[in-house]
Amino acid sequence: MSANRLGALYYLSTWYKKDETSLRTSLFFYGQMFASATSSLISAGLLKLNGNHGMEGWRWIFLVEGLITLFIGIIFTLFVPPAAGDGRPLIAMGRWSYFTERESHIIRNRVLLDDPRKARGHIQITKSDIWKTIKEPRIMQHVLLTLVSMSGFQGLTQYTPTMIKKLGFDSVRANALASVPVYCSMVWLAILSFAGYVLSL
Repeated sequence: MSANRLGALYYLSTWYKKDETSLRTSLFFYGQMFASATSSLISAGLLKLNGNHGMEGWRWIFLVEGLITLFIGIIFTLFVPPAAGDGRPLIAMGRWSYFTERESHIIRNRVLLDDPRKARGHIQITKSDIWKTIKEPRIMQHVLLTLVSMSGFQGLTQYTPTMIKKLGFDSVRANALASVPVYCSMVWLAILSFAGYVLSL
């Protein structure tokens, strides 16, 4: 897992209680999968620009998707609150906040009451914590469900358009069709998640 994903998951964990984190984490990964699938559709459209302004289709993909990523990164940096309970984004320059003082107090304290260690700003993970996690049946069940649901498509994602092209499709159609298994995997993941939830009751 890349550092930016870990950072995003850590950021989410600072805003929510333990029993609220799993749903937010699931939504985070759903968003990532949706972005991956939609990226293939965007690529299919950009490949049609092949030859426009003297640029090949793949250059259009790099340019447009790179600019979209840069734009969203800047927006998030400017507008996302820096810490739990601190509703003053960078763009506010300390002049306004998303939350009132009372709301900020509630947001911070509900999380700290659930896990006082979060008051230190970081959590020290010990060997006993790791062993306790491994012995937890529900966590291991989640790990196995995740491996099963993601292993079917994750390793092939980068090469899916190339494999589809070998079936006789052109580059545009191959990129468009590459989004289909990711959308289908989102449905499959939802089914497995619900099954895991029911089995854990």
